[in-house]
Amino acid sequence: MPEIKSIIAALGGQEKLETALSNNLEWLLKSFAVNRGAGSSGTRTMRGSWGAVYPETTGYLIPTLYHTA
Repeated sequence: MPEIKSIIAALGGQEKLETALSNNLEWLLKSFAVNRGAGSSGTRTMRGSWGAVYPETTGYLIPTLYHTA
């Protein structure tokens, strides 16, 4: 089984992974905000329009946001 350091290195290094995590969490928080807390959008267009709330994923996102806080 590979060591965590080699996995981090293969994925571009710790700084890149931390930036990616930050960007993903920012997207999730914005997704909840545009829906006034009703859930997370399933999509966002390249023009910036947010899709409808996607309840199937919202339940998985809440624990993710909680554990990263």
